[in-house]
Amino acid sequence: IIHGTEDPLLLEFGREWAATLPDSRVLVLDGIGHFPYVEAPDRFFPAVDRFLAGEWPEGAVEVEGP
Repeated sequence: IIHGTEDPLLLEFGREWAATLPDSRVLVLDGIGHFPYVEAPDRFFPAVDRFLAGEWPEGAVEVEGP
């Protein structure tokens, strides 16, 4: 799950969502709002490419379950 620090609703919801998904990670992009693919394509798309290649993006963290 990728979200930005300037999207407070998704910031908390994203962590809750990740906590319910097995083997998931959260990548938080500083200074980015609700549309990270538009606001920071230089950070968003390399993270997605790395995930699709079978690796966790740098900075992605595991969230403890409920």
